[in-house]
Amino acid sequence: SVAVTSDIIKPTVIAASLDLDARTLTVQASETVDGFDIAQLALIASDGTVVEMSAVDNSGATSGVDTFVVSLGETTRGQLISQTNNGATAPTLHASAAAITDVSQNTNDAVASRALEGSTGDSSAPVFSSASFDLGQNVLTLTFDEHVPTVDQSQITVNGQSMSSATPASAHDGSVTLTVASIAVRDALVADSINSVSFQVTFTGSAFADVASNSLAGSTESIGSVVADATSPTLSSAEVDLGTGTVTLVFDEYVNQVAATLTALTWTIGSGIVDEALDGSTVGAAFGETMTVTLSEAQRAALAERNHAGDALTLDLGAGFVSDRAGNAVAAGTDVSVAVTSDIVKPSMGQAILNLNAGFLSFQASETVSDQAVHLE
Repeated sequence: SVAVTSDIIKPTVIAASLDLDARTLTVQASETVDGFDIAQLALIASDGTVVEMSAVDNSGATSGVDTFVVSLGETTRGQLISQTNNGATAPTLHASAAAITDVSQNTNDAVASRALEGSTGDSSAPVFSSASFDLGQNVLTLTFDEHVPTVDQSQITVNGQSMSSATPASAHDGSVTLTVASIAVRDALVADSINSVSFQVTFTGSAFADVASNSLAGSTESIGSVVADATSPTLSSAEVDLGTGTVTLVFDEYVNQVAATLTALTWTIGSGIVDEALDGSTVGAAFGETMTVTLSEAQRAALAERNHAGDALTLDLGAGFVSDRAGNAVAAGTDVSVAVTSDIVKPSMGQAILNLNAGFLSFQASETVSDQAVHLE
């Protein structure tokens, strides 16, 4: 017969250490335990901020061991780095009651603040993982092995095109997205894609830094995934100057102006449609976001007359009117709003011919005029 005294001794924390380089928090109990509860652990930074173990923090074995290792997620790790000045001032460990349960189901007393026996700051530079580019959305995505909150887009190029116009956004999962604003850059990269040019991203040593300000060394890396441009161009604005007879169309990307089907442009004025064909002239490069079309004199005069009468003017775009470099056609649209500059250009006399044999006087004006408004002296 054996007199048994049951185990009523509560487990305690006898050691704890933090390694921000290895991304681990190690906690050692006084005995073999039946379980560690990660949700009951927290680290208190030197400024008093409580950094809780988040849902993305993972743990190793939780039973049958006396040492528990928490793999810190980037959100938690980033908070610790920023709040402890790169580990120079170590945080303390907080453990709620029932954070540790031994094999006899005894649980620990709460630990309000325990110093960490070891604390190693983050001295490792982030590591590049992968890159992709979506030409339809004009977004470059880079991934790293840790959170990279510092991004200098002016130090990044893709196939020689500067990303300085991009708006960067960093996530705690280590991804960095750069949404490029430059239409010219997008067009150049679409051309590379069409011509099967390999995509590469190049960055300097000051382009990226982690939470601890460790910089990534400059490098040129392959962009593994390139999504082709399948996005149709969008008409951003339309203006017509009825004095000069020019129509200015601005798109959200470069369009192939010389291949535009200009007869697909018609005008709605009031309840009627003026559909005289355009004369086909354009101003500007073959590809550009701003397209200037010259109206025929007949159409300019018809539009000016109706506008003078007070009729509202809108533009209709036929399907396939114009396409971008990748061949995506602008969608058809009706009743597109147009900014109208009224005709305030005065007509002028061009040429006059007096025929005394036939007994008539003919003259040519600089534009279409009303014969009801001709006064000769």
